[in-house]
Amino acid sequence: MDYSSRLDPATYVHEEPVGIALAPASLLPGPLPNGLWSYVPEPLWQRLLSLGHAYNLHFAQVAEPVIDTVLESRQCQALQGELAFLSRVIRDPAVEQVLTLLQQQATRVIRDSSLRLIISPP
Repeated sequence: MDYSSRLDPATYVHEEPVGIALAPASLLPGPLPNGLWSYVPEPLWQRLLSLGHAYNLHFAQVAEPVIDTVLESRQCQALQGELAFLSRVIRDPAVEQVLTLLQQQATRVIRDSSLRLIISPP
């Protein structure tokens, strides 16, 4: 059986999305404008969470399964370290796209403590 499609991000474009947003803390609890959201396919988010659980990483334990997870600057610093670790140990182009987006967003929150990183499951 050929499993290569599981590593192709295009395989997941029609899957249910998980929302990822950067927003000023003053806009929370929301709702947030549509323009603030980026989306990743839920199966890839679940794969990232599974990897986090496999390596006993903190972010996988604090990510809420049914409500929004909101991270501030200090939490994004920890998230950034855990994502960097995963980037070194996995070779999965589909998940790497999710990692890259989260790393970019976490970096912005670290640099601007008025921002929050919001992860919103479907």
